[in-house]
Amino acid sequence: MPMDDSSQFNAIERRKYIRLKTRIPVKYIILDQTTRTPLSDNLEGVTENLSLAGLRLETYSTEEQIKLFTSKNIILKIEFELPGINYKIKSETKINFIETETKIIYMHIGPNGKSRRLTYLGLVFIDLSEQNKNIILKYIKDKFINEYKPY
Repeated sequence: MPMDDSSQFNAIERRKYIRLKTRIPVKYIILDQTTRTPLSDNLEGVTENLSLAGLRLETYSTEEQIKLFTSKNIILKIEFELPGINYKIKSETKINFIETETKIIYMHIGPNGKSRRLTYLGLVFIDLSEQNKNIILKYIKDKFINEYKPY
């Protein structure tokens, strides 16, 4: 009996946009979604991957920040520069998912050091301009063409 070829596609990840594994420094701030009032100081992280839909951010977070991330009424305002392009990408993002590591890294700032937990945030762009979309798309295409050339 012939095998149903459609079953092999169930295990394949289906996404609207391709994701590029890449490590890019990101600056961000937590904002109240309604008032756009800052709820944090400037924070930093690094991308794990990037697509036209959003990115996966790796960052170190305090317990207070993790509580804010789980709030439904916040957004992150992010900014990053794609390597080799002298242009800052800026966007507001929604948190799609949060993952935290059980290992705690201790950051000592004098006697009042706060512990920070390795945190991964799945961020979805909510106001990415057409210009920024085009710049990101070109960057991703160029990376794939350069890194995955056929022999």
